[in-house]
Amino acid sequence: MTLTFAQAVQSAIATERSGARFYAALARITRDPDARQILVEMQAEEEAHAASLAALGPGLPDVALNLPDPAHADEPEVDDDLDLHEALDIALDAERHAAFTYAELAFRNEGAVSELFQRIAKEEERHADILEALQEKLLSQDVR
Repeated sequence: MTLTFAQAVQSAIATERSGARFYAALARITRDPDARQILVEMQAEEEAHAASLAALGPGLPDVALNLPDPAHADEPEVDDDLDLHEALDIALDAERHAAFTYAELAFRNEGAVSELFQRIAKEEERHADILEALQEKLLSQDVR
């Protein structure tokens, strides 16, 4: 799908907000206190990403980009039946997709905008690393 730069940023803001809601919902249902704390921290970071992107403001270039829409998928529904391991798989996939997309946006820009996208891409990669470590920990403890 080809998006304009402005559309890609708006889609990324929506995706970050969706991610924040997802992590908040997971934090509410998990029984593991360490997992809950990590998920709350990731929620806050996703909200910060959305705010940083929103600060780019109006007047974004109307340049067509040939890259995937940052909106990865519909927001998963979180309820008591959702297995935490499955939810972490969903989140891990979304974080990897986001890291790739932000790296592409960084490559296609310059200056402060490129630096912002580079920073967010690295944070999304760090999120993926955190989620992998959390998965391993929970699997070793058989936490659901």
